[in-house]
Amino acid sequence: MTALTNFVKSFGYALHGIKQSFHNQRNIKIQSCIGILVLLLSVYYQITRTEFYLVLILTFLVLILEMVNTALEKTIDYISLERNKKLGEIKDIMAGAVLMAAFLSAVVGLIIFFPYVFG
Repeated sequence: MTALTNFVKSFGYALHGIKQSFHNQRNIKIQSCIGILVLLLSVYYQITRTEFYLVLILTFLVLILEMVNTALEKTIDYISLERNKKLGEIKDIMAGAVLMAAFLSAVVGLIIFFPYVFG
């Protein structure tokens, strides 16, 4: 197989993973809807290019972390079907990372949009 064929196959696997995440994960669906809404508001309020880049980066950061969280949870569930306190802590830490990213995104969003909406 050529390097190009391998690359195309890898790309296909990655797209399949994204599709599976969006198809099977409720939180990713919710976060995607919020992200789309925020991006539409960005266009509507004509925020600066720098602000738009920040909104875009934070939107994708939350989605990426949610996908990593999902992958980690599925891996842990595959490793051990039994409840395990240490594995539960790992899941909680990763969920906390997603929550922190979502909180950061919300705070930055408020800082960016407040002057446009109320100013």
